[in-house]
Amino acid sequence: MKNLWQKLTIDWPCLLGDWLWLNLLSMPMQTLSRMRRRHILHLVGIILLLIFLQQVILMDMTFLFGLDLGLLMEVSAAIFVLSLREQVRVTINKVHVAVVRQVMRLRPHARQIVTRAARTLLPQKSDDGDGIAAFA
Repeated sequence: MKNLWQKLTIDWPCLLGDWLWLNLLSMPMQTLSRMRRRHILHLVGIILLLIFLQQVILMDMTFLFGLDLGLLMEVSAAIFVLSLREQVRVTINKVHVAVVRQVMRLRPHARQIVTRAARTLLPQKSDDGDGIAAFA
């Protein structure tokens, strides 16, 4: 039991510390000490390309969501206009009916006057069944 307790409390934490020291401090320091100007320029170029790629993807996503939002607003505006057009049509029809009723109430003979005016403006019907009067 004492051997297991020593492994859990001393050996494994020491092993973890040695591994972290090796991978997080020693290896990066050796890599940096071996790096030359050419390697540093390559690393800077790769970092710049990654930043550029990030910006391009960000702009593409911005345009994509912006266009989606614009299309959504355009479609909702079209639906609003179409529904408003139908409501305006119904309102105009109701106003027209109300005006006609008001006119009929004020002038009871308005229908006869309108019918007489329409008959005088329309061309007269001929009783000629063969259509000979049309060629005369």
